[in-house]
Amino acid sequence: MRPTFTPVSAAKIQWLGKTLNANDALFPIFTSEGLCYTFNMLPNREVVRYEDEFMASLNNSINSYKWPPEDGYFAGDNTDAYPRRAFMSGVEGGLVIEGLLTNNSHIDYLCKVSLQGFKVILHHPCEFPDVRKHFRLPLDQAVLVGIKPSLLTVSPELLHYSLKDRKCYFAKDKYLATFKVYTQQNCLDECLSNYTLKECKCTPFYFSGKCNTFNVSL
Repeated sequence: MRPTFTPVSAAKIQWLGKTLNANDALFPIFTSEGLCYTFNMLPNREVVRYEDEFMASLNNSINSYKWPPEDGYFAGDNTDAYPRRAFMSGVEGGLVIEGLLTNNSHIDYLCKVSLQGFKVILHHPCEFPDVRKHFRLPLDQAVLVGIKPSLLTVSPELLHYSLKDRKCYFAKDKYLATFKVYTQQNCLDECLSNYTLKECKCTPFYFSGKCNTFNVSL
């Protein structure tokens, strides 16, 4: 059953200046630190090949309109295309969340570090968030974050080179048993889960429905 989303339901969420419903914009997902919420990620059914009943219950109702990660958006896609995309820099050109709230039952100074607040993780729409790569939003403070993305482009002529010569994979070069789209992070996640399953006969709880085989070669 999809969990009740109480703290963030009181927040005001805007994308490109348009107000969004919190329960429609942010979707529950399990990570190594428990239940989190993600914005602009593809539904589980478009990320993994197989999902269990619990993962299926967390799926959002939005489809990606067959968005290809390597080719990008199709010509003619409008501002409502999903995953959402920004058209300009600055606060008004992206996501704004005002009034992100918590309550006393969510505060525990004995749990890990004493700093209370939220963790924010930036990740690809086709990948699950890695909580080890995050920045913090402390309580009762305003935080401004500057993000400088880097884009790596590859000449189409490299498609004709062998994998050994170009030393990299395109999304269509490698098949993953668990994930529908090959990325370096998805490959690492699958290999980690497969190795854990092989050596320990179990996988972490947050890998439920993601990895169920260890027939992966590198």
